[in-house]
Amino acid sequence: MRPCVTSIFTTLCENVSCNLARFGKDARMPVSHSLRQQLEKLDQQIVDLLGERVNLCQKALEEDEGVFDDATLGEFVTEWEGMADEQGLHVPSVSGICKLVLKMCKISGE
Repeated sequence: MRPCVTSIFTTLCENVSCNLARFGKDARMPVSHSLRQQLEKLDQQIVDLLGERVNLCQKALEEDEGVFDDATLGEFVTEWEGMADEQGLHVPSVSGICKLVLKMCKISGE
């Protein structure tokens, strides 16, 4: 067995002895510690950004109570969908996430 050299699996194979033949459809490989740390860091950044957004929503509500009217909410969703499409992300999923984030912002102002 030798270390994987395929670029996609380089990070996953770090510190793991493997054979490229193991990567069939049913092959499963545990996420490396390094990759797990990166994912956890991103998760923390997402939560931090959600907190920032909620704080900004509260400030916006103080300035304009109509900031969360249906038209404005629809504009936010449309913007998120466009950004998701540009990134090649699943648009319906991102749309759902946007709606949840907006709901969280709206609830924070109540």
